[in-house]
Amino acid sequence: MHSIIPLTAPAIHRRHTQKGIGPLLRILVFPPPVEEGAIPFWVYRMRKKESPVADPVKDAEERSGSEFERKKTAALWQEDIPFCTTGQFARLDEGYRRHCGPTAVTNLILTLNHRYGYMDEPVPADIFRTVSQIGQKMLIYWNTDVLGRFGGTYDPLTEPYLRASLHHYKIPVRLQWHLFPSETQFIRELDQGKLLYLQLFRHPCYGTHHLLCYGYTTVHCEKRMNSDSKRRMNSDGNNREIYLLLADGWSRRPRYLRLKGRGICHFFAVSRK
Repeated sequence: MHSIIPLTAPAIHRRHTQKGIGPLLRILVFPPPVEEGAIPFWVYRMRKKESPVADPVKDAEERSGSEFERKKTAALWQEDIPFCTTGQFARLDEGYRRHCGPTAVTNLILTLNHRYGYMDEPVPADIFRTVSQIGQKMLIYWNTDVLGRFGGTYDPLTEPYLRASLHHYKIPVRLQWHLFPSETQFIRELDQGKLLYLQLFRHPCYGTHHLLCYGYTTVHCEKRMNSDSKRRMNSDGNNREIYLLLADGWSRRPRYLRLKGRGICHFFAVSRK
């Protein structure tokens, strides 16, 4: 699978970066080299679509053929997540389409409110309507779906959309954008107790999708994996896999994302001022 990637891609990226090409154009046209063990996003359109992960241990075992067990879970926001879904909002008013962005913003607002109490008895549907309207007025969220291509949240303007929505509810936060984040950046921000507003692109399960990440869990293989297992897991040989904990906007229960299989993504680390 990896062999189809042009060997000159990293060199092309460096050359155009040095020439000063605009940052947005670099993102769209010249993706950066990927880290060791990760799967490049431009490969995803050629891969079979995957299913959401409900059990990280089972997923790791099915991928590797080896036995795993859960060792560590860091989920400081577990009790605050509302797990709102696109399905529960799809038939509101005249209907909503490609609305994972407003759903993720709604989950973010409700999570922060549950922890810090900015509103009394908030109604998820009302918050969703409000943030959808904010996005539409800003021409960032488009409630349409044209040929499965046009519609939804305009990704490059996610930050002003988040700020406007949180400001509307008088929720003071700091947002820090991480472009093409490394595994270390994910773990560091989550260990510091931050929520991550995550944007995935061309993911084999989620496609292009907005969702909320609130923690991670680590699974270990006690026995040494053979070379075939390592290849299937894209393992670096340490017998460990990290899975992000998600409110994915599709399920009312936690879902997991294998960190090495995240592909191209961005996230905004959210912390209270």
